[in-house]
Amino acid sequence: MGAIASVKLSEHSAGFRIETEQSAHQLILFPIGEMNEDVNFSEISQLILNLNPSVKNLLFDLRGVQSLNSGGVRSWILFIEQVRSRYACQFKNVNELFVEQASMLTNFFGRNSASIESFEGPYFCSHCKTRTIHMLKPTDVRMTKQSFTPPSFKCEQCDGDLEFDALEDEYFNFMRNVKT
Repeated sequence: MGAIASVKLSEHSAGFRIETEQSAHQLILFPIGEMNEDVNFSEISQLILNLNPSVKNLLFDLRGVQSLNSGGVRSWILFIEQVRSRYACQFKNVNELFVEQASMLTNFFGRNSASIESFEGPYFCSHCKTRTIHMLKPTDVRMTKQSFTPPSFKCEQCDGDLEFDALEDEYFNFMRNVKT
């Protein structure tokens, strides 16, 4: 892998940046900060379109996005549609913000099925009142036609059983559009 570089965006995108790491055939993008209507994804698109032609894959590591509003969602969807028309895209470390949006908006990761490596799953311990996040893979969640069953975990503090801290069928709905 190459060195991590930070993409300088316009001053309007002050609370947001994208760090990148490039190898021979893949560009890893690390969006960081607040994704809102001020983020100029056309700058990011231009950067990607000017890549070495040998780059065929984009990998988005989404753990660094701290907030996402409706303007950011709209810009993100348009951006993803544009880059997915030209590159194979994968997503990893998909945080709760993105999972919740993708579960409501079927085209959040593009129109066709998305390739997701890992995503956050929220859990709660009713004994010690602790909320934790576990990184899950799509294969960790059992899916039938009608429902989803998340994996079980123990609380690291009290060893009690953790409960999934969302409505499973709503939270995991995005998985209906995921390549497994």
